[in-house]
Amino acid sequence: MARLDVETSNQLFEVLGQWSVTLEENSRRSDGGGPCPKPYAGYVESPGLGVSRREGQHQAIVSYADFQRVQDRLDGKLHTPYRKNINDDFALLGFVVCAECQAPLRSCWSTGRHGKRHPYYLCQTGACASYGKSIKRDVIEGEFETLLSTLAPSEALLRAARLMLKDLWDHRLSIFAAQTKALRARLADIEKDVSQYLERILDASLPSVVQAIEARIGKLEKEKVEVKEMMSVSSMPASSFDDVARTALQFLANPLNLWRSERLEDRRTVLKLAFLDRLEYMRGEGYRTASLSLPFKVLGDLKKGKSGLARPRGVEPLSAP
Repeated sequence: MARLDVETSNQLFEVLGQWSVTLEENSRRSDGGGPCPKPYAGYVESPGLGVSRREGQHQAIVSYADFQRVQDRLDGKLHTPYRKNINDDFALLGFVVCAECQAPLRSCWSTGRHGKRHPYYLCQTGACASYGKSIKRDVIEGEFETLLSTLAPSEALLRAARLMLKDLWDHRLSIFAAQTKALRARLADIEKDVSQYLERILDASLPSVVQAIEARIGKLEKEKVEVKEMMSVSSMPASSFDDVARTALQFLANPLNLWRSERLEDRRTVLKLAFLDRLEYMRGEGYRTASLSLPFKVLGDLKKGKSGLARPRGVEPLSAP
């Protein structure tokens, strides 16, 4: 069974953390609570008071890069194509493309002979072989629900995945602790060496010797700055495993639940989180192979027995999620 490498495991926890933030934000909005407070990333700003973004005085809770990625996701800048005035009647509008010409499918309402209106998706690219050929909304959205249902793992697989993720998380923490201990020891050694070199300067009489000692002290001070920077990067994750994974795993267990919400925003959230790109649809055949987001891809590989969430080898630096 293949191992989940360090880079992939870091990406997985990062995605799960972003999922949790997005889902909790979406839930607050659905409850009428408005946007949740933004986590502190080491910077402060107040556009209303004319205060531009600047470095704060307190330790950041999350990294600025993670903060910005989450804000981009919440603002709809990632993954899901944006479409103005999207129609609530067509949840897949802008996300499903024609498999023949790659153009986004359009939508329309058709009125029958008895005045009843019927919803359709269709390709409106003039040069496409599928131009003007309509697809019933119930068909294309029904097949999408079938696709979503195939993503949901069994309860046994989800439990196993959670245990493996927790094991991997604990391993990450042990690496963080070992790195921090080693860096602190090196910092103490540097400070001791600097102190000893300063004492030697007092005893030195030759200018060349003093110059050599000062050069050595300069190198040690430079290394000291680098070690402190590494310590700040290698700090323990600010969030717990439950904070990162709880809400995300609930969605991962059954994305169809959120899709069946009456809120269009909930459905768009499913599209953002479950897929990396737009879905291709071929009239009369259905959806082509979807590009899944990392958590669903990892679960799919586990289901097929292709990979495992084994502990990564070595003690490479791991970035906090």
